[in-house]
Amino acid sequence: MSKILEPDWTQERPESTGAAIEKLWGHLRISCVPEGELSAGRLLEALRRTHVNGGAEFRTFRLEGDPAFDWFMSRNRWEEIDFPKRLLQSSVVTAALPEVCDSPVDDPFGFEWGSAFTFAGELAQTLAQGGAYVKHAGGPGEAWEIADEFRTRTFGDRFEEVLILKSWRPWSAWFCDVAWDSTWLILDKRFVEVSVLAVTDTD
Repeated sequence: MSKILEPDWTQERPESTGAAIEKLWGHLRISCVPEGELSAGRLLEALRRTHVNGGAEFRTFRLEGDPAFDWFMSRNRWEEIDFPKRLLQSSVVTAALPEVCDSPVDDPFGFEWGSAFTFAGELAQTLAQGGAYVKHAGGPGEAWEIADEFRTRTFGDRFEEVLILKSWRPWSAWFCDVAWDSTWLILDKRFVEVSVLAVTDTD
């Protein structure tokens, strides 16, 4: 098992100037993890049936190679390195999610703290309530089952090893900018991987 991403109290604090953050992201290696999509199959199918005028996309990425990145993210200081926006505008993530990441907005992407403990509930609510015209045919109970199955496959009961960030803003042209825009970033500190789940719909 990999060594968990946790604070090294002997490591000096890296610089956080604009130039230093540019260097951090330049050194960070991001790679797509194809097998990561296997955990999301049932959830994606269900979301695409309810969000018929929009859609749902999911990918997982591995992050490695920069001690400064480890310093900030092990301490949950993601805002200081503009983590969501830099990640979602990186060439690897854009290539893996071309429609979702196309034409990002100039404004802040609107990410805020989420919780690994309530994550499955948020997904279940999104699925059960559905999109503009279609609710989940299996009802709230099945929506919870699908969402919690995804949570189990993604990070199990390792709640304290996972950082969840979420945004309800339309941070790119892919989002319909009505009432059904959602994005979750799931950072797994055990394996230093981040999963991106994006959902949208319109009437």
